[in-house]
Amino acid sequence: LLALTNMIWQRILYLLPPIIVIGFISYVYKLVKSNSIRIFQKKFVVLFIVIFSLFTTYLYESNAFDVFLINERDISPIQWYSNNTSNKNVIITEFGWSHAFKYYGYPFDNETEALLYDENFYFLKYNIDLFPPNNHVNESDFNILQEIKEEYNTDVYLIFADEYIINKGFELFGQLTKEESEQYYRLGYLNKIYSARTERGKETPLFWVI
Repeated sequence: LLALTNMIWQRILYLLPPIIVIGFISYVYKLVKSNSIRIFQKKFVVLFIVIFSLFTTYLYESNAFDVFLINERDISPIQWYSNNTSNKNVIITEFGWSHAFKYYGYPFDNETEALLYDENFYFLKYNIDLFPPNNHVNESDFNILQEIKEEYNTDVYLIFADEYIINKGFELFGQLTKEESEQYYRLGYLNKIYSARTERGKETPLFWVI
């Protein structure tokens, strides 16, 4: 119920900015049409503010999504997973990546298997962001990743980049610091089994929970 409430408020907050912008533009248009703003310089200033605000907002959003979109990633770790695993495993990954796993795991070349296709993964929607290393251990000093492995009685994999899309409460984007990224290679309960880099140097590692 709490997760549903957060999701509803999150959607409302995402819808508010365009509604406010439309209302503000309508208000300015009404002032101009009614000659409430008669001086040309004032009209120009108001129009400039509106256009500048819209342009900078669009530019920021487009650049932000370019950083986090999957086309900025190397998805060969997903291909490696599909080619080298057969059991039904737990995958903890960023929001939206499940579709790539489903695509590469689907037996397109075997009609018989396609009819009986069963996804060989669980995608967890955990109530916290599990990518920062400090979030791997709960308040009782239990390792959450190892608890998940024990609960599902199967292997657990993590795949993500330093900057990732997340859908937790009111959060949309997440980012690891350089120290957090380096900390991953010192964690005794994780083993990096595959890694890929884009032409821009962005790494996409695949970790296995020991």
